[in-house]
Amino acid sequence: MKNQKKFIGIGTFLLEGADTYTCVSSALTTGYRLVDTASVYENEREVGKAIEDSGISRESIFVSTKLFAKRKGYKETIEECKESLKRLGLSYLDIYFIHWMPRTYEDLLDTWRGMEYLYENGYCKAIGVCNITLYYLDKLLKDAKIPPMFCQIEVHPFLQQEVFIEYCRANHIEVIGYGLFAKGLVFENETLKVLAQKHHTTVANLILSWALKKGIIPLVKSKSVNRIKTNFTDNFEMSAELFSDIRNLNDGLRVYRDPENNPYV
Repeated sequence: MKNQKKFIGIGTFLLEGADTYTCVSSALTTGYRLVDTASVYENEREVGKAIEDSGISRESIFVSTKLFAKRKGYKETIEECKESLKRLGLSYLDIYFIHWMPRTYEDLLDTWRGMEYLYENGYCKAIGVCNITLYYLDKLLKDAKIPPMFCQIEVHPFLQQEVFIEYCRANHIEVIGYGLFAKGLVFENETLKVLAQKHHTTVANLILSWALKKGIIPLVKSKSVNRIKTNFTDNFEMSAELFSDIRNLNDGLRVYRDPENNPYV
């Protein structure tokens, strides 16, 4: 994949205060250009400050944030986006997401109308959905005036989301994957450890290279400046054989909430 490193994003889930600022600053210095946060993370101010202090032009950085998970509907969506922009100190977002599925499709569609307004009026360059079921994504594509451009979902070797990703690809939706390391379970897996050793790499870079081979945008996060750097710089072009070896690990395991059966709200 040409220039694949630029498609690795830095995530900020569970980061607070100075850790958020250090993580984002280190990532931007390393070369990351996608920074992902959310209203519910309560660290948008620190993310915005790190971007401001980086000295990198705003146009060169992709910033995504998300509607607070318990907010819904046209009016609240617009209001919440404006509040996120204030906290970030930005005049526009590159991607604004619905963070979680509302309980009903009617609420989802009303919320999406607010997202369309934000896009049409220049508050964000793109709009998308997170943690959505394929059933509701398909319904939304049929009813939306402006279809989702990005979708953020849990993806890792034990939950490879092949059908979901293929559906998105067919409908021109970019997939951003979170939870690539499955809350640390990948580092305990003997198959992955053997494959990493065989290919003279780490399990982390094995997984990130696999994600890039899948054609998704992986999000990573760390408090370690060194790991932030190696997660970005030490990836490689994966062979079809190695990709197939990792594919065999897919067993449907989720380590985060299942949007099909466990709505956030």
